[in-house]
Amino acid sequence: MMQGDSCIDKEILRKQQNHWEKIFLNNNAKFGEKPSLPAQWTAETFRKKGKTNILELGARQGRDTLFLAVNGFEVCSLDYSKNGIHVIRQKARIV
Repeated sequence: MMQGDSCIDKEILRKQQNHWEKIFLNNNAKFGEKPSLPAQWTAETFRKKGKTNILELGARQGRDTLFLAVNGFEVCSLDYSKNGIHVIRQKARIV
C-alpha cells in the first residue's frame, strides 16, 4: 500500500528484486547469449539517426547491453537484480 506522497510501492519493488535475484542466481543465461532482435533493430535505427546514448531498462544479464556497447553506443543499464548488473560488469571486462 502506498504511503504519504510516495508513488512507489516499496513492497512490490522488494518482491520484484527478490524474484529477479533468484532467477539470475539459478541461470545467468536464462534469456540467451545472443542480442535480441529489438536490440539489433535499435542499433541499426539509432545509428542511422546519429544517436549514441542508450538507457536500457531491465538489462537482465546484459546480452543487449554488451551488443550495443560493442557497436559503439554508450549504454547505461538498469535492472532489479544486483547479480544481473554484476554479471554484466564481469562480461564487459572480457569484451
